[in-house]
Amino acid sequence: MLFLLVLPLLGAGIASWSYKQFCTSPLFRVEAVQVERCSQVSPQEVSNSLSLEPNANILLLDLSELAGRARRNPWVQEASIRRLLPHTLLVKVVERRPAGVLLGGDPFLVSEDGMILASLKGQDSPKLPLIRLEDERSFQVGDTVRSAMFQRDCYLWRGFSQFLKGAGRQIREIYETKDGSLQVKLDQGMPSLKLRPESLEEQFARMGKVLSRHSIDWASVEYVDLRFSGRVILKPTGKGGEGLGKG
Repeated sequence: MLFLLVLPLLGAGIASWSYKQFCTSPLFRVEAVQVERCSQVSPQEVSNSLSLEPNANILLLDLSELAGRARRNPWVQEASIRRLLPHTLLVKVVERRPAGVLLGGDPFLVSEDGMILASLKGQDSPKLPLIRLEDERSFQVGDTVRSAMFQRDCYLWRGFSQFLKGAGRQIREIYETKDGSLQVKLDQGMPSLKLRPESLEEQFARMGKVLSRHSIDWASVEYVDLRFSGRVILKPTGKGGEGLGKG
């Protein structure tokens, strides 16, 4: 009878000992972290962000949790991790790219989804659009800018080259107005744009229709107002009135 009671305890003890041996065995110890597809952030930074325990067992790691740790770096938008048995973790990252320079207090690099990537305090600003918010807010690296100009589909950034039809024009500055509209300044010799923060794709499509029907001397246009549904208003330079065209 005593033997029958001791046997399960002995078996549990052996199982516990075996599990501990497995967890600490050098056979599956993580010895290398291989990071791919990163240029803005160093592979070592990504590796360090995983915060692996010494002698971590590659089979026991929660890869989803590790990917979440990698995404804490503001430059890392997406991360996927898989095991290369017996000793290596392979990390693939998708990085954010700078889309503009956010002005207010200190200048910051900001991505197209509104993530603050880096401080530019004391540095020369890169040739990126300047972004001004209506109310000055305090930011730090890793914050997300909650603003209409950083929409979920990022159309203002990604679709703009199509709108300009490869003319080589650039956005120089974007700023919010008190009524919530967006104003976009283009290169010298081009008009500024007035936009509603929602339905940007529809507004640009309307502008495209006007451009397909009319030849426009941009030097004679002060601004293009796309905020009103069903209409495109072109304000002539130095003149009053509602504009030159509708679409």
